[in-house]
Amino acid sequence: KNGVELLHVNLDLRAINLALDYTTRVGVHVSAYTRDELFFVGESKWCEIYAQRVRTVMPEITTVERVREMLLLKLILIDEPENIQVHRKALELILSPDIAFMTESEPDYLEILSPLANKGNGLKVLSESLGIAQSDTAAIGDYLNDLEMIEWAGIGGAMGNALDEVKAAANTIVPSNNEAGVARFIDYLIEQNEREA
Repeated sequence: KNGVELLHVNLDLRAINLALDYTTRVGVHVSAYTRDELFFVGESKWCEIYAQRVRTVMPEITTVERVREMLLLKLILIDEPENIQVHRKALELILSPDIAFMTESEPDYLEILSPLANKGNGLKVLSESLGIAQSDTAAIGDYLNDLEMIEWAGIGGAMGNALDEVKAAANTIVPSNNEAGVARFIDYLIEQNEREA
């Protein structure tokens, strides 16, 4: 709102250390985000792949010891999709929900953030700052990192290519992102508004 940051939440240092203990032990790639920088914890085959996906910041390779001293927004574990659930289940035993929130934003990404750092809470904070009632909000998405936002929104939409969990949480399912799904969601919102008028 007017260029003012509404919410900034760092990842709990306990969560950082516990997650890094795990990733070091199993040898999985980690990307660490500060407010302005991206770090790769050591070198792996994922460094080049992830660097090509992230075009807004130049990643720097660093050590796990240095990352332990940083104020981080999030950690992302990157691995083959079939291994992500293994990591998630192992970390759920280590990281309590009061210090960390885990989500998946791609089949090969497991994100670890503050419990307050999810899209649902972001939409809540934004709508409250603008004086918009929850019932008057709308959100659309396709992956697990969109789930809390779709659940919180007054009207939630899922893309046709969305995961089943996202579709189950939505009020409506629209075509995929390659088939003008967002435009169809906007049409749906207009139709709903006209019915209620």
